[in-house]
Amino acid sequence: MMRLRAGLLAVVGLLVAAASASTAAAEDDEAVRPKINLFYRWLEDWSALADPRARTEPLDRLKYIPLPFDDPKSYVSLGLTVRERFELNDAPLFGIAGNKSDSYLLDRLQWHVDVRPNAHWQIFVEFEDVRAPGKAVITPVDENPLDLRLAFIAYVDSFWGGTLKARVGRQEMAFDLQRFVSVRDGPNVRQAYDAAWLDWEQREWRFIGFWSMPVQYRHEHFFDDFSSEHFQYGGVRVERKDVGPGDLSAYYSRFILDNDSLSRRARRRAARQLRYPTTPACAAASTGTSKRWARFGDIGGKSIRAWAVGSRSGYTIANVRLDAASGAPDRCSVGRSQGRRRHARHVQSAVSERLLLHPGGLHGVRESDSSEALTHRQADRRTWR
Repeated sequence: MMRLRAGLLAVVGLLVAAASASTAAAEDDEAVRPKINLFYRWLEDWSALADPRARTEPLDRLKYIPLPFDDPKSYVSLGLTVRERFELNDAPLFGIAGNKSDSYLLDRLQWHVDVRPNAHWQIFVEFEDVRAPGKAVITPVDENPLDLRLAFIAYVDSFWGGTLKARVGRQEMAFDLQRFVSVRDGPNVRQAYDAAWLDWEQREWRFIGFWSMPVQYRHEHFFDDFSSEHFQYGGVRVERKDVGPGDLSAYYSRFILDNDSLSRRARRRAARQLRYPTTPACAAASTGTSKRWARFGDIGGKSIRAWAVGSRSGYTIANVRLDAASGAPDRCSVGRSQGRRRHARHVQSAVSERLLLHPGGLHGVRESDSSEALTHRQADRRTWR
């Protein structure tokens, strides 16, 4: 009997010790200090600093300023971002067309206020002062002296078995493959949008809808950036993960531009795209990806029906890429130039960085010179970064 009691006491002691250890581990996990998100500062969550043990940096009192609501998720956070980059261009475009060498500094200074009334709501405001000292030719993507960068209200909550996210105001967005809507972090001035954004996710499903007026940047005066109803873009996207060997997605988007400087007329474009990239099961040292597109839309009063397939496979250090796309033998006039052009086009990858060091980031459109329904292109590319 005594041995039985001793055994029970030993088991109880072990359970208590394990519970205490797990509780201490959980408390240590809760005290972990958050990390700075250098790409999207508004995604940072500094509520963990409600625990004094997580306040390990000198300025943590500015990262977490509690609001008088007796809620650790209720606080104000202040932040600062500084990016300095020096660029030297020697004989750009191989020295042709009168291009001269240039060297300059790209200076980006941003500061923000992040207000979290509770776990669901967020009010984010950011200002910036962006300069390019020493640059010979200044463009809107080089300088933006003292202006409003971001100002939006966001809401996050559980909805219909998933997570609902909504934002309204001047914000940053990255839609689909970022060919049309991206943050544009490569140049000195990032791209923002006066927009409404809705995102709902539930395990394998994701739905995104937005409508935006892209911010147009000027650098003559303070606070002179603007957006206009004459320049708009929006759309919806639905994605279903794990459909066979890949993910299936479809989107519809609409582009509006009044008084286009090239065609001298208003432009209304609608695009519908169905994409199914797949990744076959391969050995650990080999890779393989295939993609399929179908696009339908209208451009300049002409109906567009196009398809494309692509594949990339390789083993360790070598890979091969094969692409094919539809074309159109008929011709049409475009704008006032009355130029006769083919419908078939080759689209490369989207812009991610400047072309100085990353030529693979070019988003280009190449007119096809063939009247056949299928075009072939062979190319070799070297990337240095």
